[in-house]
Amino acid sequence: MMREDLSQLSIDRIMEKFNKINKVPEKKRSENDKQEILQIKNEINKRFNNLEKEITDTSTIINAGKILGAKLRIAEVKTTQIRKFLDAVRKIQVNFDKDNVIMLKPKLAYTVGRHKNLKPLMEILDPAIDAGAKDQESFKRLVQLIETIVAYHRFYGGGD
Repeated sequence: MMREDLSQLSIDRIMEKFNKINKVPEKKRSENDKQEILQIKNEINKRFNNLEKEITDTSTIINAGKILGAKLRIAEVKTTQIRKFLDAVRKIQVNFDKDNVIMLKPKLAYTVGRHKNLKPLMEILDPAIDAGAKDQESFKRLVQLIETIVAYHRFYGGGD
């Protein structure tokens, strides 16, 4: 059976395929399904590695959110793990302070230390936190990025 070229598919379509296969218990998956899951993980990793680390506009935020949401869904990250960090960010949003924004980095490091599957989140958010500390407009983009990640993680089947 000829496989689809995943590099030609949208993230949404790839995650549809992943969720369809993932409904079958791991022990009951065919060898073909196991290979397809591996290919999906590799494609998402490739897109993650090619992701722009500079989050500057809305389309970049959405693209990064989709890719990271998919990657975290595949890594079986729980939505609450991401939402806890978003809650910390929202507290700063009420009373913006550059130092408090930078202090999100150790909070994120601690969370990743406890939950290793969140490492991809740190790879994107660490430089985004630096950028978000510049001014309120940059911080607004950081908040949008995290909200987008949470939204697409949930959309792709991530849960609690």
